[in-house]
Amino acid sequence: MSSENNNENKDTEKISAENTPDTATENDADNSRKKTMLIVEIVIAVLAVAFIVVAIIIKKAPAPAENNSDPAASANTVSSEATVSVNSTVFETMPDIPGAETLNPLTADECEKAVTAGTMLKLTAPDGATVYVNDYKKGLKDSVSVDEADIDELAFERVTIYYGEDQPADHDVAALYDTVSINYAGKIDGVAFDGGTADDQTLTLGAGGYIDGFEDGILGMTVGETKDINVTFPVDYGATDLAGKDAVFTITLNEIVSTTVYPELTDDMVNETTGGELTTVAELRDEFKKELMSESIWAFIDDDYYVSEFPAGEVEKLYTTNLTYYDQMATSSGMQLGDLLAMYGMSLDSLKSDIMETSAQTIRVSVLYDAIGADAGITLTDDDVLELAKEYGYDEIDTFLSDNAATRKQVESYIMRDRITDYMVSLVK
Repeated sequence: MSSENNNENKDTEKISAENTPDTATENDADNSRKKTMLIVEIVIAVLAVAFIVVAIIIKKAPAPAENNSDPAASANTVSSEATVSVNSTVFETMPDIPGAETLNPLTADECEKAVTAGTMLKLTAPDGATVYVNDYKKGLKDSVSVDEADIDELAFERVTIYYGEDQPADHDVAALYDTVSINYAGKIDGVAFDGGTADDQTLTLGAGGYIDGFEDGILGMTVGETKDINVTFPVDYGATDLAGKDAVFTITLNEIVSTTVYPELTDDMVNETTGGELTTVAELRDEFKKELMSESIWAFIDDDYYVSEFPAGEVEKLYTTNLTYYDQMATSSGMQLGDLLAMYGMSLDSLKSDIMETSAQTIRVSVLYDAIGADAGITLTDDDVLELAKEYGYDEIDTFLSDNAATRKQVESYIMRDRITDYMVSLVK
């Protein structure tokens, strides 16, 4: 490949979506925390994924962000032989457990005022903790809505998109899903910038490969036309010299290379794509409607809730379980966890602090679920747990819990969240 082509590839990367918020770096502190939590898993190359995390991905049940690690799974994950090899010095000190004043964005006084104003509810969790949460009984219905267009978009992204067929273009005006060839030259304050110019670049309109506004600006252009497109680089754009800046791209549409044609969504497509879990378009749309409603519901709940205290010992158990996992992975590689982290410029204290914060936030969320569930009169039985176990191919609860390094309480918390979502959806309808 010539140096000229190499330069063109670099130019394309400069304005591609690889540097947009979807995949760009987040704030440094958050990245540092994420890196700390993930690097050990990457180095060891053996990631024991807890079943709850997998379930959340499959179910796609929206909820406040949390780490669903098992708060008391050490009995399931640490055999007597493995315990001997665990680096016990890792557990000699434990970071302080974050208190309510640290984890809650609101104070109890602020929440009491909101209760008086009618915008928050005051609930009591089964363990006695006081929980304040946005008043979903009054305010939820007016805040949650689902547009048919949003359902259409999900159906396209999840199903129809897999059935597209490329065909020769029979038009000369750029339209959605056309693959086009363009030249572009970008300027900021009238000055060309590094990475902002390229010729004969091919992209598919609607694929989201470039920064917001770039592809949209090409729609409706006629082959041979040249026009200016105004865009703004995201504030967290990967190239910091461009982040947040307004730019003008002069674009020439060279050719419409091809167009992708998508069929009308059918029951057969739904059945095939979902593996028979859903069999009709109507079922699919109902499922997506519930999903979108769930997202709106949890956005309404937000993170602005208050939990006065945690169940005794639960944060410590979750912290110990999570740290034990990392420690065992290091031990299996014949290394001390601290030494392994040091190889990548990280400290054991930093990892432990991150694990403690995540563990406390996870328990905070579980108390929220417990309080809402208790207020709604939602109760769980052995049959509920067994039903979930059977979804994963188990006929016995104990084996299900043991094989997946999960506790009964963790499983019930997951089920409770799903039930709460159903309950709140019923409030909206």
